[in-house]
Amino acid sequence: MRKEFEAVRELLMRGTRQVKLNDVWYDIHRRLKVGEVTNRGTLALNEDEKGQLRFWVKDETGIDPLQREHLPGASKNGTAQLQFQKPSPRAVFGRMLRLARAGGGEIPLKTGSARVPSGAMLSVEPEYIDLSSEVVLVVDNGSLVRDWSNLHLPKELSSAVIIFRGQERDAVTLMSVIDEQRPKLNVGFYDFTPEGMKMGLLAEHDALLIPARWIEMGPADGFFQANNHTELFTSQVEALVYLQEFAPKALHPLLAHMKSHKMALAQEDLVKQEERLLLMPLKTVM
Repeated sequence: MRKEFEAVRELLMRGTRQVKLNDVWYDIHRRLKVGEVTNRGTLALNEDEKGQLRFWVKDETGIDPLQREHLPGASKNGTAQLQFQKPSPRAVFGRMLRLARAGGGEIPLKTGSARVPSGAMLSVEPEYIDLSSEVVLVVDNGSLVRDWSNLHLPKELSSAVIIFRGQERDAVTLMSVIDEQRPKLNVGFYDFTPEGMKMGLLAEHDALLIPARWIEMGPADGFFQANNHTELFTSQVEALVYLQEFAPKALHPLLAHMKSHKMALAQEDLVKQEERLLLMPLKTVM
């Protein structure tokens, strides 16, 4: 959260309404649905959205970005929190993982089963989760997990346990749980970008969820024209180089197509436009 805190603080302090669309700002735009991506590679925000960002950061960290220069521990002098400063709410729920069942239904836990209806999610301490007999879908986009009932999943994932990947510590915790419990199938759903593909590869999923029409997507495709973020692709060339070196050979045609068309598509655009999704195997278990 430190990068997001610093980015929002700088925006508010400068009083500007546009920021360069780097990875941090693209993630904020994607998660909170604020701002408008311009053809100049910037994110344009209005005053209401800037206020929303201020309160979001305050809710996430417990600190007002206009009243503190850095998060605690960020400065060299190790400035302590102000007296009477409430601890971050994430400290209370930070270890909990967020789960739902595609199609609705029960999620078995070590302490008993829990039914999760449409429009709800289950927050569970990692030690109570049992994924050993489950098909798991790890989703990187928090808003998609929140609205999980709108996901149009392939039949292999029609009753999967959907889990929010989370950021930093939460993601590490989830990866540890999956590595220990070894679900029947472990699938990742990330942005269809070089960085998203790299994240999926590093997480050691069995497969990734990608657009079924990826090979048809290019300058002549209407969806691609309306939703591709060339400037984001350009900022992620290093991730593409990593993929070309370490990705399984089965992914090389896809990566070549992505590079050729400078492809960078967001998860929520794929879902919003009801683009058909398919599993891209990464391991021989499939």
